[in-house]
Amino acid sequence: MKKIIFIVAIAAFFNIFAVDLVKNRQANAFILLEKNAPAPVRFAASEISAYTEKITGIPLPVLEGKNPVGKYMISFDLKPDSGLGTEGYRIKGTKESLTITGGSARAVLYGTYAFIEEFFGVRWFAPGELYEHVPIQKELCLPENIERMAKPEFSVRNMGFVRCNWYSDLSDSWKFLVRNRWQVKGNLNLRKKFSELYNNIDVSFSGGGHCLASLVSDSLFEKHPEYFALVKGKRIRQRDERGRAVSQPCTTHPEVINLAVKGITEFFDKAPRGSSYLIGNNDIPTWCECERCIALDTPEERKKGYVSTRFYTFINTVAKEVWKKHPDAKILGWGYQNYRFAPKGIKPAPGLRINLCDHQRCYRHSLLNMECKENEKIREMFLSWRAYQLPVSERGYQESLLRNGYFYLPIEYVIAEDLRYFKQIGVDGYRFITSPPDGVYRKSLPLKEADAARNAMYCLWPSIYICGKMFWDTSLDPEAVWEDAGSRFYGRAWPAMKEYRKLLREAYTETSGHIVTSNSPVDIGRSLQKPGVEKRLIALLKKAERLAADDPDKKVAKRVALEKKYFMETWIANARIFEKTQSKVCEAIRTSKPIVIDGILNEKEWQKTQYITGFSRNVAPPAVPADLFAKALFDQEFIYLSVTGTNPVENEKWIITFPDHNRLNAPLKTFDLDGKTPFVKAMKKRDSGICYELKIPRRLIRLSENSAALFLNIRRLQHNQVCAELYPNSIGGIALGKESLRNGNFSMLKPKPMKMKNGEKELFPAYWSLAGKGWKAGKECFEIYGTMYQFLTVSGGKNGGVLKVDVRCSPAGKSAFIQPYLSLDRKTSGDRGKFIHSFRKNGDKTVIKTNGIYHFTFKLEPYETGYIYLRGKNFSIAGIIAAFEENKEKQ
Repeated sequence: MKKIIFIVAIAAFFNIFAVDLVKNRQANAFILLEKNAPAPVRFAASEISAYTEKITGIPLPVLEGKNPVGKYMISFDLKPDSGLGTEGYRIKGTKESLTITGGSARAVLYGTYAFIEEFFGVRWFAPGELYEHVPIQKELCLPENIERMAKPEFSVRNMGFVRCNWYSDLSDSWKFLVRNRWQVKGNLNLRKKFSELYNNIDVSFSGGGHCLASLVSDSLFEKHPEYFALVKGKRIRQRDERGRAVSQPCTTHPEVINLAVKGITEFFDKAPRGSSYLIGNNDIPTWCECERCIALDTPEERKKGYVSTRFYTFINTVAKEVWKKHPDAKILGWGYQNYRFAPKGIKPAPGLRINLCDHQRCYRHSLLNMECKENEKIREMFLSWRAYQLPVSERGYQESLLRNGYFYLPIEYVIAEDLRYFKQIGVDGYRFITSPPDGVYRKSLPLKEADAARNAMYCLWPSIYICGKMFWDTSLDPEAVWEDAGSRFYGRAWPAMKEYRKLLREAYTETSGHIVTSNSPVDIGRSLQKPGVEKRLIALLKKAERLAADDPDKKVAKRVALEKKYFMETWIANARIFEKTQSKVCEAIRTSKPIVIDGILNEKEWQKTQYITGFSRNVAPPAVPADLFAKALFDQEFIYLSVTGTNPVENEKWIITFPDHNRLNAPLKTFDLDGKTPFVKAMKKRDSGICYELKIPRRLIRLSENSAALFLNIRRLQHNQVCAELYPNSIGGIALGKESLRNGNFSMLKPKPMKMKNGEKELFPAYWSLAGKGWKAGKECFEIYGTMYQFLTVSGGKNGGVLKVDVRCSPAGKSAFIQPYLSLDRKTSGDRGKFIHSFRKNGDKTVIKTNGIYHFTFKLEPYETGYIYLRGKNFSIAGIIAAFEENKEKQ
């Protein structure tokens, strides 16, 4: 992209645009069409003429068989070329003419749009007029010598549209895709309704998907129950009375195979050449348990609950039979649910293409980021299929990045790096899934959800745009692509929006944790829990609004206004929710490297940690609104704290308080960070505020090595008034490792669930449940008469590790004791099977004599996960924090 821009710039500088297409309000060129030119080539000619008119007001004439003397000629050449394949193109121009050549009509159309984009300066950022960039000028000219060639690196490049009605008129979205050289998948049932556009843009067709119930009808159940799944000793249908999938048919039954062959063969009998069919399961991981089916599962697959071998035995058999009549049929198989890993007991048939579904992958980190543990299994999945040397496509899950609401996420560089990774391992297909703005959405869909669906492509337009460019060349620099796109899209507002998008991207990608399928949208709010980030982003948007108001292109102001809308309705709204609902426990990371105490926080370990935000209080002037941010690191000897705030004022104090970590009722240790302290500290003033960096010996606060948490409070005083503090009126905790429980400080109280009839009040700590007589709420604690429990947010991971648990409690009667225990199962990442209470690990039964912090340690083996139970007698609990540290990988 940089090279192309550079060439055009040099040509303009040396005035070698010697070919005038439009000058002095006259067309000096024409477009020549062969009489038998196919529809996509004719459409290509009309698009060149139309965009010439949009730019200059003068269209280029389209002629058939005529060649006016003295006029510059643009023509098309449709011929096979082994160097271009079926979708590559060449553009060759001289003083007299320009020819766009392709091995197919679709290739010619792609070459046409590449020509319009590069030499006319047109860009298509998203569907619709608002997202189209057309430079308005009086004249249009070309360099006298043009030589371009391009061939896509990805042979499958399409977009799946979800949520909208299948019969929606998606003309704007279809045109947008082909103009950016994506492939367009059409609905076979809509061939007549959209025949002209379908033919013009060379739509291809596909069938199948969750297809087994349509191939083997449930209407056969009464006469042939043996066709259907045996589950817990009983044959069941594939769908329930509400039409929801509940099982698969018996995929080893000969007649089920025959019905599948018959249905797929009939599809290819009717479908145009080049169509494809995807053989996938009904959307439920419940499979037949008959002896024939189970016998196909390898021991390893049976242990993990996978059915890859049995299902690809079925797919192989069906595909080979279909190919007998349709040898060129494109048949695809999924890697989905409990058959996402390649089969161990059979080799998938040559000729299949695998569509690998990578739900539960992390979209905060790219697949090239080897430090992301969430994506480790995803890479293993792709490599398991590539071992068979089959063509593989990724089926993305961009449509469900968040559980609900807008998906306004800056993942453009994540997508770019993903495509580079796929290129490296030989994956040559990619499917981006989203909702189209021109879709028809059902009336029953909540208004907010429908609005989010219509805006999905606009929220993710940079990701979609860069994705389209890198389909053709993964060596492109996404920063250069973004510079070209952003400068045109935001016009005069680009300097501010460039900085805004960069800061937004950094806030998103540098936040700890992962964004996986159906992530809570509130998690976006964590990305703003960093000193000064929110204020800077809002200031940049305001600056962009001022700059956009002066842009002669009125679209620019509308685009900036939409960006602000998305930001306010997603990031800002969720930041406020997060601040109200966060558990107020942040995670400290163990560091093995020295930390320089200088207030700069430039070590990588600091960059990996997440801030926790303090509560602000309204105080009388002259105090200004205050904020407070803190995060921590630790090793065997020291705790490292970062304490930061913006809006510094005179007469300001920072106070930090620790309890005795052995006895909570001992005197608190309080330190003024501006005064003398028995620990090393440094203060650094910045434009946005002030940062303290502290190195505190564990022995000073009697914090033992087996502690799960650092308990403390931090207060910010302005004019001797508390205007911000980490934990209001209390002492809270920072997990020394990966936080493993939600709401361990009990800062969130919610109405108790209906099934919890015990207890004297309607409010109970959120995320917790109770079995037993009940509870009694104290000032800052709960007296428990029974057992509290919660599902852990961590598992033993790939390597196992140590779970440390700190319980802050005190006796509430005679013979007080406490004994936590774990009820566990072994479940690998992505295992959607039902949790089973397989085994228990008991903590030590501990007598509670004083108000204090009681420590417990559990060893988690790889992939162990489950519940933590807190049982005891006559005790009051003020909080529980569990921190997990995974074992280091074996070398």
